[in-house]
Amino acid sequence: MFSIGKIYRRFSINSLSLLLEETPFQKLKRLKATQEDTFGLPWSFKGAEEAEPDLRYLADRLFIWNKIPVPKLIQEFYDMYEAVLKSLEKQTLEPVEDILEERIKSELLMRIGQMKQQGRSILLEESEHYTEEDKTPVVNIIDALMYRGLYLKRELNEPLESYHVFYDKEVGVACFTHLDLSDPRAYVNQDRIQNLHARNRLTSLQLLVSFKTPYLLHVKESDQILSKYPENYTFLQNWVFETQCEPPPKFTNESKAETYMEWMAKFKPGAWKISDMNGILLNNPLVKNKPTESS
Repeated sequence: MFSIGKIYRRFSINSLSLLLEETPFQKLKRLKATQEDTFGLPWSFKGAEEAEPDLRYLADRLFIWNKIPVPKLIQEFYDMYEAVLKSLEKQTLEPVEDILEERIKSELLMRIGQMKQQGRSILLEESEHYTEEDKTPVVNIIDALMYRGLYLKRELNEPLESYHVFYDKEVGVACFTHLDLSDPRAYVNQDRIQNLHARNRLTSLQLLVSFKTPYLLHVKESDQILSKYPENYTFLQNWVFETQCEPPPKFTNESKAETYMEWMAKFKPGAWKISDMNGILLNNPLVKNKPTESS
């Protein structure tokens, strides 16, 4: 295992909030520009682009309040990254299935199954052309977004049209409030309303993490390597990590007051899971648009 000698604490507003910021035309243009043959792997053979750094206030405050050492967190993400790559080479997810979100796990199992049917295998190697000193990996947190009102189990969330969404890109928060909570007629069903109030308190955190390492993935068929890397390959791969946060102790001192954002920053991250790799699930959004009749 590599030791990580370079650690950057960086945040960007470029990717995790696409669902909230991107127009349909911008999405079409982005997807067209980023299309490449990945040979069924959750991997970019071009390499991701360097992200512009920007600060996301709320995640930063959460790390400070909970005294979470960012170097330790980055090392945890790197260990997860390395474990998944080694499992992909063996074409099994058993060693890492507990750190994969359900949708990404199902997607990877399908892709591994297809590769086996095609008689293809995966090779993991270290590049001789990696430019960082002493082959040192560089791991960056390049985006952070906190969510209120949504489950990490996507199937439990309703379509996007069912929510009022408050989004602040500088703070780095997206609050999803179900529309029924502001509809007096909905209070006839008290069990549902209580469930919606409980759901409204749910808090989770997503991080977009960039990995720059000597690792390369190849796809082989018999003795032939099918995958190719360009000379300007960036060695960057972007993965999404997420966690359900635990609420802080109940506020009991009435002589003190705190803002809503200060209260959210006191939530404690739980176990981390990987929910997307290089956008193969388009960041695996927590909610989706309502399907049309033709879809």
